[in-house]
Parts: sequence; C-alpha cells; structure tokens
Amino acid sequence: MQKLAAILTTGIVLSACQDHDTIGSHPIDEHLRAEIPDDISPDTAAEWIFNCQNGQRLIVTFDHPRQMATVRRFDGLAFDLTRKGTSDGYLYAATGVALSGSGKTAKWRSPNIEDTVCEVSEIKSLDS
Repeated sequence: MQKLAAILTTGIVLSACQDHDTIGSHPIDEHLRAEIPDDISPDTAAEWIFNCQNGQRLIVTFDHPRQMATVRRFDGLAFDLTRKGTSDGYLYAATGVALSGSGKTAKWRSPNIEDTVCEVSEIKSLDS
C-alpha cells in the first residue's frame, strides 16, 4: 500500500512540474509561436497547420485561384470549403463546416463535434 501511495505521489509531483503551455493536449512550440505574427492572413499562405483546444490537428491548404480551402483532419477526413466575404478576418464554409477567424486564431466547426478554438502552429508560405 505504501508503494502505491509513493508511486501516485511521484506521478502527481512530476505532472505538476510539466510545462502546461498547450492547446488541447498538444504542446505549443514556443519557437514556432514566436515566428507567427498575430495578424497573418490566408492570402499569403499555401498551408497552415492548426492545433485545436479539443486536441484535433488540422491541415488547411489554400487554393487562392478558386477561393477555397481544404481542411484535413489528422484522421484523414477532409472538407472542401469556399471562401466567404467578411468585414474582417476570414471565413471558409460549406454545409455543416466552417473555419473562421482573424490572424492565427480560428474557430473550427464540423459535424458531430463541438466547436473549438484553434491556433496556427506552422505555416507554409506561397513562395516555399
């Protein structure tokens, strides 16, 4: 019984010492976050990778000539969204799904999953 208590106490102490700077269950790389400006725009990007608060990771590929974005979840499911006009920020949407935001923070809405806030963690620019 004392061994079990010691193991549990050690686990709790180690857990408390971890870096808790995360989005969902995914740690945020401070180096990557420092390089991504708050006011980024999809107009200058080919692809963004988002870490979401609910633990999802999204790869968003922008198709500027067609005014579309393809959102791929890491489980393989993909959605093609059309860009919609907004007074500020960006909005890509299709039936039941939407990616909207301003700068590197966005809200992701998809079927059967609660809306979640996501943050860009990596960018592939158009000239990469």
